[in-house]
Amino acid sequence: KPVRDEIIASSRAGTKEQSAEWIIKGKGFGHFSKLQAVLNKMMDFSNNKAEFFMQSANAQARHSTSWMVGLLLIVTLLAIWIAFTITRAITCPLNLAVKVANGIAEGNLDNPISFVSTNELGQVFAALARMQARLRERITEDKRIADEALRINRALDNATTAVLITDNQYEVIYLNEAAKHLFKDEESKIRTDLPQFRAELLLGHNVDFFHKNPASQR
Repeated sequence: KPVRDEIIASSRAGTKEQSAEWIIKGKGFGHFSKLQAVLNKMMDFSNNKAEFFMQSANAQARHSTSWMVGLLLIVTLLAIWIAFTITRAITCPLNLAVKVANGIAEGNLDNPISFVSTNELGQVFAALARMQARLRERITEDKRIADEALRINRALDNATTAVLITDNQYEVIYLNEAAKHLFKDEESKIRTDLPQFRAELLLGHNVDFFHKNPASQR
């Protein structure tokens, strides 16, 4: 305010040219120089602050970028680990299932199956276990029947009574030794009525072989 009052007073006391000369070269020049110095300091302060803020922003951006890269790397590694774990969790049981299935196909019915789960793989192993158990039971039963049939066959082979057995289609499927000898010994007599009869061809032929008119025997 004092500077303003001096400028106003100078303007009233002289001409405009004198007032301007007073501002530029006189006492006003000192005030102007001081004002210019203050403005320069303010500009320097603003520039320094702007540069500081710019450097801080750049540092913050670099820090944020580093965090983003690190986080992305962690997420990528985690995704790879999860994919590897899931793949291993699927492929290992599948390889075991293939091994068990191959063992069953090769006739090994004592494969240990201890995989317990309620998912699809667990159901596959449960089905393999049931199939293996049923095959083992069926083979055991078939062996029992075969052993029993063998004992019966041996008994019939050694029987002195002639025995002839046919299937449901009347095909001769079995003759014991006594029956073979009987038909062989009586072949010539049988051929007087059945010229086509051959004792050695009896096994595997239909019993119609014994009849002149097979349809009348059904």
